[in-house]
Amino acid sequence: MKKVFLLVIAMLATMWASAGIVQGTVRSNGLDFNNDGTCEFSWTYDNTYLTYDYDSQCNIWGDEDAWDAPKPLAEGTSIGSSANWSGYGDCSIVGFGETPAIPVGQNVYIGFRIKYSDGLHYGWARVSVSGSSNNYTANWQAIYYETTPNTSINAGSTGGVTPPTQYTIAVSANPSNGGNVTGGGIYTQGTSVTVSATANSGYTFTNWTENGNVVSTNASYTFSATANRTLVANFQQNSTPTDTYTVITYSNPSNGGYTVGEWDGDNNTYIQFPAGSTVTLEAVPYTGYTFTSWTENGTVVSTSAVYTFTINSNRVLYANFSNSTFAIEENVENDLTISSENLLVTVRCEDGANVAIYDINGRMVASEKLNGTESRFAMPSAGLYIVRVGAQTRKIVVTE
Repeated sequence: MKKVFLLVIAMLATMWASAGIVQGTVRSNGLDFNNDGTCEFSWTYDNTYLTYDYDSQCNIWGDEDAWDAPKPLAEGTSIGSSANWSGYGDCSIVGFGETPAIPVGQNVYIGFRIKYSDGLHYGWARVSVSGSSNNYTANWQAIYYETTPNTSINAGSTGGVTPPTQYTIAVSANPSNGGNVTGGGIYTQGTSVTVSATANSGYTFTNWTENGNVVSTNASYTFSATANRTLVANFQQNSTPTDTYTVITYSNPSNGGYTVGEWDGDNNTYIQFPAGSTVTLEAVPYTGYTFTSWTENGTVVSTSAVYTFTINSNRVLYANFSNSTFAIEENVENDLTISSENLLVTVRCEDGANVAIYDINGRMVASEKLNGTESRFAMPSAGLYIVRVGAQTRKIVVTE
C-alpha cells in the first residue's frame, strides 16, 4: 500500500480549562480538532490510495506502519483506549480484493486518537468521498473530540453541542464534455470550499456561473460555505484555424493571354483563400487570341472568361486561348531568358524581338523592339508582371 506522511506541524501544548466534547473546525487544509488554527490531520485521495498528513507530535497512532486509516464506524461506536487501533483500517478504496476504506457517496464516521501534552484524546469525524478512480475527493462534514484525556467518545456524539449547519455545494460542467469539475459536496458553515475546473482537450475554461451570473473567472474558485450553491463551470470549444487553399493558373498557349485573380501582387505570392470563400478568376487574351475555356485535369469547368467558384481545395486551372488571326509574328523559342532584380526586368533573346510588359491588371508598362540581344526595363513597383516576347508570354515576379 502507498502511504505518505508529511511531518510538518510543531507540537501542540494547548490545555483546556473545561472538559467535555467540543466541536472542531474543518479547514481548507485539514482538521483542526482544538480550534487553535493548526490542523492535526488532513486526508486526500490520490488515485485509489489514501494520502494523509498528521502532526508528528500529536501521534494519532501508536504504530504508524501497522495502522493506515480508519474504516467506517457505525454511529454510536465507542472510540477509546479499548479499541483495537492496530490494523484498524486500510487505505485502498478499490482493488487488491479488499473492502473499500470509505464507500464512495456515503456519509461515514471515522475515529481519531490524538496525543496532546496532557494525554490521549479521542474524537470522530464525519466524511464522504466523491469522484471516481484517479479523481477522488474527501469531503469533511463535522469533527468532535473529547477534551478530557483518556476518555472515550461515541461516533456521532456531540455532547449537547449544537450540530453545525451544513450546506451542499453542487458543481457541474457546461458542456458536459468540456471538462471535469471537483470540489462539490457537503460543507460545514464557514468552512473554506475550493471548486476546480479542468478543461478537456479542445476546450478552454471560461468561468464559473451561479443562476446564470458569473461568480469567478478562475478555474480554481475558493469561497466560504454560507449557503447551498449550484455552480456551473463553463467551457468553450477551441476554434480551429480555417483551412486555406491556393489557385494556380496557366495560360495555354503561354502567349495566348494572362490570368487575373489568383496572385497577391502586394506580397508577391499566391492568394490564400479561406475554405468556402468565393474566388473569381479572369482570363485576358492578347491581341490575336480569343479565350475559349477554363479546364482542370483536362475537363472544361467554365467557358466564361470570368470564372467564379467556391473553393474547398487547392486547384490548378488552365486558361485556354485560340489564335484568332492564325498569324505568328515571330518565334523566339530559343535562347529566351527573362530575369528580374531591383525593379528591373532583363530580357535576353534574338535581336529585333518585340517586347511588351504588362502589370497584373493588364496595363502595359513597357514595350520596345530589341536593338541587340539584351534590354532592361524599369518597373514602377514590385509585383507580378507578364512579359510578352514575340509569340511567347512569361510571368515574372519583380522584387525591389
